[in-house]
Amino acid sequence: MLNVDHINMAHLIIHSLANTLGLPLKDLYIRHRQSLAQVLSEIVKQGEVGAMLSHVAEVFEWNISSTGSSRNQGKSSVGQFIISQIRHLLPALAVRATQEAKPGLLQELAGCLSLRLRDILIDHFQHILAYLVFHYPQEEQEAVLDFIASTTDIHIQNIRRCSVQNQVNELILGLHDHRDAVLREFSRMRAIEQSNIAEYLAPRLLGILGFLDSKLVSSSTMYKDDEFFDIGCSAWDKLPVQHLGGLLEEVAVVVKPLVKERPQQMAPVLTNVLVEMPSIRPLLGICLSFLKTLPLHRSIKPS
Repeated sequence: MLNVDHINMAHLIIHSLANTLGLPLKDLYIRHRQSLAQVLSEIVKQGEVGAMLSHVAEVFEWNISSTGSSRNQGKSSVGQFIISQIRHLLPALAVRATQEAKPGLLQELAGCLSLRLRDILIDHFQHILAYLVFHYPQEEQEAVLDFIASTTDIHIQNIRRCSVQNQVNELILGLHDHRDAVLREFSRMRAIEQSNIAEYLAPRLLGILGFLDSKLVSSSTMYKDDEFFDIGCSAWDKLPVQHLGGLLEEVAVVVKPLVKERPQQMAPVLTNVLVEMPSIRPLLGICLSFLKTLPLHRSIKPS
Protein backbone atom coordinates (compact mmCIF):
# COMPACT_ATOMS: atom_id res chain seq x y z
CA MET A 1 0.00 0.00 0.00
CA LEU A 2 1.14 3.54 -0.73
CA ASN A 3 2.19 5.39 2.43
CA VAL A 4 -0.32 8.20 3.06
CA ASP A 5 2.15 10.31 5.04
CA HIS A 6 4.70 10.09 2.25
CA ILE A 7 2.06 11.03 -0.32
CA ASN A 8 0.97 14.08 1.66
CA MET A 9 4.57 15.18 2.11
CA ALA A 10 5.19 14.78 -1.63
CA HIS A 11 2.11 16.91 -2.35
CA LEU A 12 3.40 19.70 -0.15
CA ILE A 13 6.93 19.65 -1.56
CA ILE A 14 5.77 19.58 -5.18
CA HIS A 15 3.24 22.40 -4.69
CA SER A 16 5.86 24.48 -2.88
CA LEU A 17 8.41 23.92 -5.66
CA ALA A 18 5.89 24.82 -8.37
CA ASN A 19 4.97 28.03 -6.54
CA THR A 20 8.62 28.95 -6.07
CA LEU A 21 9.34 28.44 -9.79
CA GLY A 22 6.08 30.08 -10.87
CA LEU A 23 5.08 27.03 -12.89
CA PRO A 24 1.78 25.19 -13.22
CA LEU A 25 2.11 21.73 -11.72
CA LYS A 26 1.73 20.01 -15.08
CA ASP A 27 4.50 22.14 -16.60
CA LEU A 28 6.75 21.29 -13.67
CA TYR A 29 6.34 17.59 -14.43
CA ILE A 30 6.89 18.08 -18.17
CA ARG A 31 10.09 20.01 -17.52
CA HIS A 32 11.52 17.02 -15.60
CA ARG A 33 9.59 14.20 -17.25
CA GLN A 34 12.52 12.00 -18.20
CA SER A 35 14.05 12.05 -14.72
CA LEU A 36 10.67 11.60 -13.05
CA ALA A 37 9.78 8.66 -15.29
CA GLN A 38 13.05 7.02 -14.32
CA VAL A 39 12.40 7.56 -10.61
CA LEU A 40 8.81 6.31 -10.82
CA SER A 41 9.87 3.16 -12.64
CA GLU A 42 12.49 2.44 -9.98
CA ILE A 43 10.32 2.94 -6.89
CA VAL A 44 6.94 1.56 -7.94
CA LYS A 45 6.02 -1.82 -6.47
CA GLN A 46 4.33 -4.60 -8.36
CA GLY A 47 0.63 -4.37 -7.72
CA GLU A 48 0.76 -0.60 -7.22
CA VAL A 49 1.51 0.76 -10.71
CA GLY A 50 -2.00 2.04 -11.30
CA ALA A 51 -2.33 3.51 -7.81
CA MET A 52 1.00 5.32 -7.97
CA LEU A 53 0.45 6.77 -11.43
CA SER A 54 -3.05 7.83 -10.40
CA HIS A 55 -1.55 9.75 -7.47
CA VAL A 56 1.07 11.32 -9.74
CA ALA A 57 -1.64 12.43 -12.18
CA GLU A 58 -3.59 13.91 -9.29
CA VAL A 59 -0.62 15.72 -7.76
CA PHE A 60 0.39 17.28 -11.08
CA GLU A 61 -3.24 18.07 -11.97
CA TRP A 62 -3.38 15.97 -15.11
CA ASN A 63 -7.11 16.42 -15.56
CA ILE A 64 -9.47 16.24 -18.51
CA SER A 65 -9.96 19.99 -18.75
CA SER A 66 -6.23 20.53 -19.26
CA THR A 67 -6.22 19.02 -22.73
CA GLY A 68 -8.47 19.38 -25.70
CA SER A 69 -7.17 16.35 -27.54
CA SER A 70 -9.99 14.26 -28.94
CA ARG A 71 -7.75 11.25 -28.45
CA ASN A 72 -7.93 11.77 -24.69
CA GLN A 73 -11.64 12.50 -24.41
CA GLY A 74 -13.29 10.02 -22.07
CA LYS A 75 -9.97 9.00 -20.54
CA SER A 76 -9.38 9.30 -16.80
CA SER A 77 -6.67 11.64 -15.58
CA VAL A 78 -4.32 8.71 -15.04
CA GLY A 79 -5.13 7.44 -18.54
CA GLN A 80 -4.35 10.84 -20.02
CA PHE A 81 -1.15 11.02 -18.01
CA ILE A 82 0.08 7.62 -19.16
CA ILE A 83 -0.81 8.27 -22.81
CA SER A 84 1.05 11.58 -22.83
CA GLN A 85 4.11 10.20 -21.00
CA ILE A 86 4.28 6.60 -22.18
CA ARG A 87 7.32 7.26 -24.37
CA HIS A 88 9.24 7.93 -21.12
CA LEU A 89 7.46 5.62 -18.68
CA LEU A 90 7.34 2.46 -20.79
CA PRO A 91 11.06 2.11 -21.66
CA ALA A 92 12.25 2.61 -18.09
CA LEU A 93 9.62 0.21 -16.75
CA ALA A 94 10.47 -2.35 -19.46
CA VAL A 95 14.11 -2.36 -18.35
CA ARG A 96 13.14 -2.93 -14.72
CA ALA A 97 10.60 -5.61 -15.65
CA THR A 98 13.35 -7.40 -17.57
CA GLN A 99 16.00 -7.06 -14.88
CA GLU A 100 13.71 -8.27 -12.09
CA ALA A 101 11.66 -10.73 -14.19
CA LYS A 102 8.47 -8.87 -13.31
CA PRO A 103 6.31 -8.64 -16.44
CA GLY A 104 3.41 -7.82 -14.13
CA LEU A 105 4.71 -4.25 -13.88
CA LEU A 106 4.06 -3.76 -17.58
CA GLN A 107 0.78 -5.67 -17.47
CA GLU A 108 -0.46 -3.22 -14.86
CA LEU A 109 0.57 -0.26 -17.02
CA ALA A 110 -1.33 -1.72 -19.98
CA GLY A 111 -4.30 -2.39 -17.73
CA CYS A 112 -4.52 1.30 -16.83
CA LEU A 113 -5.22 1.96 -20.51
CA SER A 114 -7.39 -1.12 -21.07
CA LEU A 115 -4.97 -2.20 -23.78
CA ARG A 116 -3.05 -5.39 -24.48
CA LEU A 117 0.58 -5.25 -23.39
CA ARG A 118 1.51 -6.89 -26.68
CA ASP A 119 0.07 -3.95 -28.62
CA ILE A 120 1.72 -1.33 -26.42
CA LEU A 121 5.16 -2.91 -26.76
CA ILE A 122 4.86 -3.06 -30.55
CA ASP A 123 3.36 0.42 -30.96
CA HIS A 124 6.05 2.03 -28.79
CA PHE A 125 8.98 -0.16 -29.72
CA GLN A 126 10.83 2.82 -31.21
CA HIS A 127 10.83 4.59 -27.83
CA ILE A 128 12.10 1.50 -26.03
CA LEU A 129 14.84 0.92 -28.61
CA ALA A 130 16.08 4.51 -28.50
CA TYR A 131 16.11 4.46 -24.69
CA LEU A 132 18.15 1.27 -24.70
CA VAL A 133 20.61 2.53 -27.32
CA PHE A 134 21.16 5.81 -25.48
CA HIS A 135 21.58 4.39 -21.99
CA TYR A 136 22.52 0.69 -21.94
CA PRO A 137 25.30 -1.57 -23.24
CA GLN A 138 24.57 -4.14 -25.92
CA GLU A 139 24.15 -7.07 -23.54
CA GLU A 140 21.43 -5.31 -21.53
CA GLN A 141 19.76 -4.12 -24.73
CA GLU A 142 19.53 -7.68 -25.97
CA ALA A 143 18.03 -8.85 -22.70
CA VAL A 144 15.18 -6.34 -22.97
CA LEU A 145 14.63 -7.13 -26.65
CA ASP A 146 14.46 -10.85 -25.81
CA PHE A 147 11.93 -10.01 -23.10
CA ILE A 148 9.81 -8.07 -25.59
CA ALA A 149 9.96 -10.91 -28.12
CA SER A 150 8.94 -13.42 -25.45
CA THR A 151 6.12 -11.21 -24.15
CA THR A 152 4.67 -10.47 -27.59
CA ASP A 153 5.43 -13.94 -29.00
CA ILE A 154 6.87 -12.22 -32.10
CA HIS A 155 10.46 -12.54 -33.30
CA ILE A 156 12.29 -9.32 -32.48
CA GLN A 157 13.47 -8.85 -36.08
CA ASN A 158 9.85 -8.82 -37.22
CA ILE A 159 9.00 -6.17 -34.61
CA ARG A 160 11.98 -4.10 -35.73
CA ARG A 161 10.81 -4.22 -39.33
CA CYS A 162 7.34 -2.92 -38.39
CA SER A 163 8.42 0.62 -37.49
CA VAL A 164 11.79 1.27 -39.11
CA GLN A 165 11.07 4.92 -39.93
CA ASN A 166 9.95 5.63 -36.37
CA GLN A 167 13.06 3.95 -34.99
CA VAL A 168 15.32 6.02 -37.24
CA ASN A 169 13.51 9.21 -36.23
CA GLU A 170 13.92 8.55 -32.50
CA LEU A 171 17.58 7.58 -32.90
CA ILE A 172 18.32 10.74 -34.90
CA LEU A 173 17.17 12.81 -31.92
CA GLY A 174 19.95 11.31 -29.82
CA LEU A 175 22.70 11.55 -32.41
CA HIS A 176 24.38 14.57 -30.86
CA ASP A 177 24.51 13.25 -27.29
CA HIS A 178 24.95 9.54 -28.08
CA ARG A 179 26.69 9.63 -31.45
CA ASP A 180 28.71 6.41 -31.29
CA ALA A 181 25.83 4.36 -29.88
CA VAL A 182 23.41 5.67 -32.52
CA LEU A 183 25.80 5.00 -35.39
CA ARG A 184 26.38 1.48 -34.10
CA GLU A 185 22.63 0.93 -34.01
CA PHE A 186 22.28 2.25 -37.56
CA SER A 187 24.94 -0.27 -38.58
CA ARG A 188 22.95 -3.07 -36.97
CA MET A 189 19.73 -1.88 -38.57
CA ARG A 190 21.18 -1.65 -42.05
CA ALA A 191 22.74 -5.10 -41.62
CA ILE A 192 19.21 -6.46 -41.29
CA GLU A 193 18.41 -4.87 -44.66
CA GLN A 194 21.82 -5.84 -46.12
CA SER A 195 22.74 -2.31 -47.23
CA ASN A 196 25.29 0.31 -46.24
CA ILE A 197 24.29 3.11 -43.86
CA ALA A 198 23.85 5.75 -46.55
CA GLU A 199 21.67 3.48 -48.67
CA TYR A 200 19.72 2.53 -45.57
CA LEU A 201 18.98 6.12 -44.48
CA ALA A 202 18.53 7.75 -47.89
CA PRO A 203 14.93 6.65 -48.57
CA ARG A 204 13.99 7.58 -45.01
CA LEU A 205 15.34 11.14 -45.09
CA LEU A 206 12.00 12.65 -46.07
CA GLY A 207 10.40 11.03 -43.05
CA ILE A 208 13.22 12.32 -40.87
CA LEU A 209 12.66 15.86 -42.14
CA GLY A 210 9.00 15.79 -41.27
CA PHE A 211 9.77 14.32 -37.87
CA LEU A 212 12.41 16.92 -37.09
CA ASP A 213 9.96 19.64 -38.03
CA SER A 214 7.48 18.29 -35.49
CA LYS A 215 10.20 18.20 -32.83
CA LEU A 216 11.70 21.59 -33.73
CA VAL A 217 15.18 20.12 -33.71
CA SER A 218 18.06 22.24 -35.02
CA SER A 219 20.52 21.02 -37.61
CA SER A 220 23.22 20.79 -34.93
CA THR A 221 21.58 17.58 -33.76
CA MET A 222 22.15 15.86 -37.08
CA TYR A 223 25.68 16.57 -38.27
CA LYS A 224 28.57 16.15 -35.88
CA ASP A 225 31.14 13.97 -37.63
CA ASP A 226 32.51 13.05 -41.03
CA GLU A 227 30.58 9.79 -41.23
CA PHE A 228 27.26 11.46 -40.86
CA PHE A 229 28.20 14.23 -43.30
CA ASP A 230 28.83 11.42 -45.79
CA ILE A 231 25.48 9.86 -44.94
CA GLY A 232 23.69 13.19 -45.33
CA CYS A 233 25.30 14.06 -48.66
CA SER A 234 24.67 10.61 -50.09
CA ALA A 235 21.07 10.63 -48.91
CA TRP A 236 20.34 14.02 -50.43
CA ASP A 237 21.93 12.93 -53.69
CA LYS A 238 19.30 10.15 -53.92
CA LEU A 239 16.31 12.07 -52.58
CA PRO A 240 13.60 13.21 -55.05
CA VAL A 241 13.65 16.93 -54.16
CA GLN A 242 10.54 17.65 -56.23
CA HIS A 243 8.43 16.04 -53.51
CA LEU A 244 9.64 18.41 -50.77
CA GLY A 245 7.70 21.52 -51.75
CA GLY A 246 5.85 21.69 -48.43
CA LEU A 247 9.04 21.44 -46.36
CA LEU A 248 11.01 24.53 -47.39
CA GLU A 249 12.14 25.49 -43.90
CA GLU A 250 13.13 21.94 -43.02
CA VAL A 251 15.10 21.51 -46.23
CA ALA A 252 16.94 24.79 -45.61
CA VAL A 253 17.82 23.82 -42.02
CA VAL A 254 19.22 20.43 -43.04
CA VAL A 255 20.94 21.48 -46.28
CA LYS A 256 22.87 24.49 -44.92
CA PRO A 257 25.39 22.65 -42.70
CA LEU A 258 26.05 20.15 -45.49
CA VAL A 259 26.73 22.86 -48.07
CA LYS A 260 29.10 24.64 -45.70
CA GLU A 261 31.01 21.47 -44.89
CA ARG A 262 30.92 19.74 -48.30
CA PRO A 263 30.30 22.44 -50.94
CA GLN A 264 31.62 20.45 -53.92
CA GLN A 265 29.83 17.25 -52.95
CA MET A 266 26.59 19.15 -52.39
CA ALA A 267 26.80 21.24 -55.56
CA PRO A 268 24.49 18.98 -57.61
CA VAL A 269 22.04 18.78 -54.71
CA LEU A 270 22.01 22.54 -54.18
CA THR A 271 21.50 23.04 -57.89
CA ASN A 272 18.59 20.64 -57.87
CA VAL A 273 17.07 22.26 -54.79
CA LEU A 274 17.26 25.75 -56.32
CA VAL A 275 15.84 24.57 -59.64
CA GLU A 276 12.98 22.61 -58.12
CA MET A 277 12.32 24.95 -55.16
CA PRO A 278 13.28 28.51 -56.19
CA SER A 279 11.36 30.01 -53.27
CA ILE A 280 13.84 28.43 -50.87
CA ARG A 281 16.58 30.90 -51.88
CA PRO A 282 15.85 33.48 -49.11
CA LEU A 283 15.98 30.71 -46.50
CA LEU A 284 19.45 29.52 -47.44
CA GLY A 285 21.14 32.70 -46.22
CA ILE A 286 24.92 32.38 -46.08
CA CYS A 287 24.85 29.25 -48.23
CA LEU A 288 24.31 31.48 -51.24
CA SER A 289 27.88 32.77 -50.86
CA PHE A 290 29.02 29.35 -52.04
CA LEU A 291 27.15 29.72 -55.31
CA LYS A 292 30.00 31.65 -56.94
CA THR A 293 32.37 28.70 -56.45
CA LEU A 294 30.00 25.89 -57.40
CA PRO A 295 29.14 24.44 -60.81
CA LEU A 296 25.52 25.51 -61.24
CA HIS A 297 22.63 24.90 -63.57
CA ARG A 298 22.50 27.55 -66.29
CA SER A 299 19.16 28.82 -64.98
CA ILE A 300 20.61 29.76 -61.59
CA LYS A 301 22.35 33.06 -61.00
CA PRO A 302 24.82 33.26 -58.10
CA SER A 303 23.57 36.62 -56.84
